[in-house]
Amino acid sequence: MRTPLIIVFITLIAASAQAQGLGYVEGGLAGLVDPFPGNRSDSFHAGGGGEVVAADRLGVGGEIGFFSRLITASGNATLHLTPLSAPKAGAFVTGGYSRFGIGDGEGGFNAWNVGAGAHVWFGDRTGLRLEFRDHIRPDERGTTQYWSIRAGIAFR
Repeated sequence: MRTPLIIVFITLIAASAQAQGLGYVEGGLAGLVDPFPGNRSDSFHAGGGGEVVAADRLGVGGEIGFFSRLITASGNATLHLTPLSAPKAGAFVTGGYSRFGIGDGEGGFNAWNVGAGAHVWFGDRTGLRLEFRDHIRPDERGTTQYWSIRAGIAFR
């Protein structure tokens, strides 16, 4: 319960600090790598989300999407390595908490995520978003990774 409250609190602070909004929709190839030999899977990961970016560099936001048949939700912090207002392109790194399997009869699970990517802006408001993201699920049997390489549209 604390995590959603912290995200709301940070978002409110960022909004009062002349923050800028960023939204996106993206999808792409994904896969599963787990500690059991021979258990690999190819999949598709699609999602959409948004973030509030303060001081043109630090963002906080969320995403909802699908990883294969699993509904996913993530809360992330993002560091934009170049200002979000840069006219042509900018890189970013991101990380946070993910919940997989929302509404799945088999039960959901928690994971951490890390990622990196770039925005290539076509104009003042619209651009291309490219991202690699890895969801890491710690488990007593071994760590499972849910990776994805995605591309889509970004709005600022």
